Formats: sequence, structure tokens, C-alpha cells
Amino acid sequence: MLEKPTFFVAFFQHFTTALYTHKEIENIIGFSRYKVDTAISSLLDKKIIVKSGIGRSTKYSIQTTNEQLIAQAQLMPEILRKALHQNKN
Repeated sequence: MLEKPTFFVAFFQHFTTALYTHKEIENIIGFSRYKVDTAISSLLDKKIIVKSGIGRSTKYSIQTTNEQLIAQAQLMPEILRKALHQNKN
């Protein structure tokens, strides 16, 4: 089994632009509140994820580096080509 922080990184990398509440993370991953708290704290300390909002409106997402943003921008034309091709069919 993956170490909790590693599992969360894998989860967040799959959804790089999404923001998730604590409860959504619990529901999607299936970990207890304690395990999610521990993993989130660890990832925040390591600056792997970022926290936005306060209280019940707090959401978490993966820290995006400049390199990741550039890579995503470079992939955008291919994504658009595929979407246009699918709409034609």
C-alpha cells in the first residue's frame, strides 16, 4: 500500500486544477478523518499541496510549479485537436 502522503499526491496530480474539501477527499479516497488530517498536514508542511479558504470553505489542491504550467500549456493544442475531432464524428 502507498504511504498516505504519496497516495494523496497521486490523487491530486490526477486532478491538478481541482480544489477539494476535506470531506470530498475522505469520500473519494475512503480514509478516515484522522488519516486525511494527518496526510493533509504532512503535505502542507512539505508544500506539496496548498490550502485555500478558511473553516468549512477550506479546499486543497496540489502545488503547481511553473514547469507544470508550461507543460500543461504545451499540451493544450493537442487536447483541443482531439476535442474538435471528437465533435466532428
